[in-house]
Amino acid sequence: VVLALSFGLAIQLRLRLYPRARSLGPTQRIDMDTGLFRREFLAHRVSKELGRIRRQGGSAALLLVALHESEPEETLREMAVELVRQIRLESDTPALYQKGVLAVLLPTAGPEVILQVAQRLVHGLSHARNTLAPIRSACAVTSTGEMHSHKLMAMAESALQKASAGGEIG
Repeated sequence: VVLALSFGLAIQLRLRLYPRARSLGPTQRIDMDTGLFRREFLAHRVSKELGRIRRQGGSAALLLVALHESEPEETLREMAVELVRQIRLESDTPALYQKGVLAVLLPTAGPEVILQVAQRLVHGLSHARNTLAPIRSACAVTSTGEMHSHKLMAMAESALQKASAGGEIG
């Protein structure tokens, strides 16, 4: 019951913070299993953030956090709740990137800050789980608005694959 209320509250809060999400159908913007935004909406937010960087300068980061393949769906839902609890809802965009992979778009997070944020998030997510399977994380950071959203997402995916291949948290 508490988990369901958390998801409902998180969805309502996100709809208020991201008016564009309202214009999309529910299945286009929110993953109903986790209560997080879907990858398609994340790509839209990344594109908007890159536009902001082009106009105003600054930087943005995309953090991916992957669970072990053997983790049950319930663990993914618990991790989604913890992820929402750990981030700045007024600016960060949490999403289900793909099955077993959570994502957070962190606007205005530069290279010097993102490592601290990533470590805090991974630490919090690790302690929220009931299993000891490793969590892998990776991040892509940009300070140029000339990049396309798909490129930033591909950079984060590549970094996650490298972290996975090395068997360590990246």
